[in-house]
This record gives sequence, structure tokens and C-alpha cells, in this order.
Amino acid sequence: VSVGAIMDRNLLRTERILTMEEARKALKSEPKWLLIDGSNGPTALMPAVDLARYLEDTAKLQTQEHIQAPESVDLMDIPANRRDVAPVQYQATLEEAMHEFDLNNAEALYVQRHVAPMIQRVYGVVLKSDIESYYQYRRS
Repeated sequence: VSVGAIMDRNLLRTERILTMEEARKALKSEPKWLLIDGSNGPTALMPAVDLARYLEDTAKLQTQEHIQAPESVDLMDIPANRRDVAPVQYQATLEEAMHEFDLNNAEALYVQRHVAPMIQRVYGVVLKSDIESYYQYRRS
């Protein structure tokens, strides 16, 4: 079985620093995950609900304590359950994906495919628990 068969496609790839408006726009499509880009490609994965919670808390502070809203949001600085990521190719098997987890000490893998020379497109994300639960499901 390939990682493409079990990956979660409900993600949005985004820059690390967003304006408040960009952050709200990012949540409009209701992604489950935000894949945060660094200088050399994706560096972390975080649940989109953590950004939503931060925006909500910031809005509450503005109205209750009349605090000025920050102009931008650094997704690596806000309280969130971020995971370290590593790449895996779309056609990789689940066994190869498990090997990538061990090799890179990653907590999540982003599934990518070459679409043109030097261009990688991200299609989804796979957690170790996704693979483990797939194997548990197959046994039962």
C-alpha cells in the first residue's frame, strides 16, 4: 500500500509569518493541518484549530482589555501542537514511510511528488499513527 492511499489531504501549505488577515483567510477553507514553510521547504505541521484558537483568544483580548492586535502571526511562536516533518514520495510504500519516520525522527511526513524538474508538489500528510492504525485495521 502506498502512502497516497492513506494520507490526509486536508492541509494547507502556508508561510511561517502571516498577517492577521492572511491567517483568517487560511482558515476559511477549513483545513485540518497547516504545513509551515521555512527557508528550505516545509519545517513543521500544526493543527489548524491551534491557529483558530489563537485568533479567537487575540480577538477576546482586544475587546475585553482593549489591547492592540498584532499585525502579524508567527506560526512557530504561537501556542500550538507542532510536529517536526520530513518528506516522503507519493509512490512510497507504508514500510518505506515507517523507515523515513525512524531515519528523520519526524512526527509527520508530508507526501510530495515531482511535477516538473525542481518542483515538488505536496499532496497530503501522514502520521505514524495513521500507518499503525491502518495495519491494526487490516489485522482485524
